[in-house]
Order: sequence, then C-alpha cells, then structure tokens
Amino acid sequence: MLTKKRKPTAKIAAESLRRTAVRAERLARELRELGIERHASAVDAAAWTMTEAAIALDESVAASS
Repeated sequence: MLTKKRKPTAKIAAESLRRTAVRAERLARELRELGIERHASAVDAAAWTMTEAAIALDESVAASS
C-alpha cells in the first residue's frame, strides 16, 4: 500500500536544518581533531549556511502569520 507523503512545513524544515547544522558542527570538530582543517572549514561553512536557511525560513513563517 502506498502512503501519501505530506509536504513538509517551513517550521519542520527549519528544525531539520538546525539539527543537521548541529551534527555538521560536531563533525567539523572531529575533523579538526584529526588534523583535517581544510575539510573541517568546508563542513563549518555548510553548517553556517544551513543555520542561515533555517533563520530565513523562520522569518518567512513569521512574516506570513
């Protein structure tokens, strides 16, 4: 039986982005401990971008309310 997937809300997407950003920050820290600074910086940048996207989603939800 097929189940119909619902479109995620902006609030749920923002929370998911935040959780993923936290995991990415943790991974970047581990990469630094291993001495892989270049890749750690790239992961940090991705985490920052996800956090910015979550903030933008929150602001769009607040503006539409």
